[in-house]
Amino acid sequence: MKKMIGNKRFNLALAALMSLLVCLFSVAVPAKSIYGTGVAIAAESSADKEKGEEISEEANSGETLPELSEESAKDNAKDDAEEEKLSFTERVAAKFATSLGKYIPAELVVVFVSMLPILELRAGLFVAKFLNLPLLKAIPLCILGNIIPIPLILLFIKKIFKWLGKTKLFHGLVEKLEARAMKKSTAISNGEFVGLMLFVGIPIPGTGAWMGSLIAALLEIDFKKAIAAELVGIAIATVIVSILSYGLLGIII
Repeated sequence: MKKMIGNKRFNLALAALMSLLVCLFSVAVPAKSIYGTGVAIAAESSADKEKGEEISEEANSGETLPELSEESAKDNAKDDAEEEKLSFTERVAAKFATSLGKYIPAELVVVFVSMLPILELRAGLFVAKFLNLPLLKAIPLCILGNIIPIPLILLFIKKIFKWLGKTKLFHGLVEKLEARAMKKSTAISNGEFVGLMLFVGIPIPGTGAWMGSLIAALLEIDFKKAIAAELVGIAIATVIVSILSYGLLGIII
């Protein structure tokens, strides 16, 4: 491993990959508004399409337009009410499941979503639920996707931040990410292992493996200790989110 880290080409490739991931991280910061808008647009398009099909069927069948429009309006109102009941994570998961699920295997969709910052394993399990993947099959896929970025962040994020911080384009972004991470580091710095484990394991906004790895790297927590704490945290998050997404019955079955 040390020989690979010392290899310039290897470092350059990883730096490029991590730069891309950092950009994804920064773009994902306002993800709630972005994904919320995307879901709303998709819902409106779907509603318009369904309404158009119903009007066309009405014209062919000879039924009266006012009655059909009233029924369509009731159905749309019902769909909107059901959508409002969904959490942010569930809405994002539904969006990924209905879009990416059409083009690539469900297993790859789950791994991909679990790799993304902010979404991570939490959204991955909801996506797996929407795609009707069994829980026992979904869990290892979500864990795999969630742990892939961890060693890259722990090993290279400080070097990448140092490099990006020298550029005018990314200087402000790096400072913003570092400040945000250090603001959340209090819970971890006092009890490194337990703090990091709970930070990754409790699925609330602003926590997770991405931010936990960033904080661990900035606090210079031992690599092995950070990896172990985050793996335990991911296991805890898996249990909690499995209950939320699949329900107790799904876990028993």
